Amino acid sequence: DGEHYEGARGLWIESGGEHDYGHHDLLVDGLEIDVRSNVNPLPLIQVEHNHGSTTITNTRLRSTIESATPIDTRYPTGAANSGPTAITLESVDVATTARRTLAGAAIDVDDRSGSRIQDTAVSLRAGQVTGITVKHSDGVTIADSSVTVESGSATPDAENPTDAGQN
Repeated sequence: DGEHYEGARGLWIESGGEHDYGHHDLLVDGLEIDVRSNVNPLPLIQVEHNHGSTTITNTRLRSTIESATPIDTRYPTGAANSGPTAITLESVDVATTARRTLAGAAIDVDDRSGSRIQDTAVSLRAGQVTGITVKHSDGVTIADSSVTVESGSATPDAENPTDAGQN
């Protein structure tokens, strides 16, 4: 059966606690996250409301967990607004079998004007999940990217993420 985790995130990006709020210009490069068990489905990557701009490149995300949002970028508040807040996704592959996510999308960008999504592939199973949602954000660019929706019970394929579930 394997191990079961409760409330695990792949990567939680935040500014706070013992540290000053509002840090920005974080680079995440070459990350692989594969979530197969999680009782409390939290995002695979979560950019918290108190953190500014973040760039995620050359990253692969896989999830077979119902309700888990692969990438959730919360609206910036407080000191996070004092610097840049844009999110950049470049060469990111996302595959999920969830029929719904807490954010309603595989990638959720909220109040992050100037964000850019480039060379990004999202593979979904048919259900109530939007590929990419952009809310309250001006000047967002989405280029050379794809969203593929498969019917049935697709399983994210680690070798061929954009073809998950195809025969």
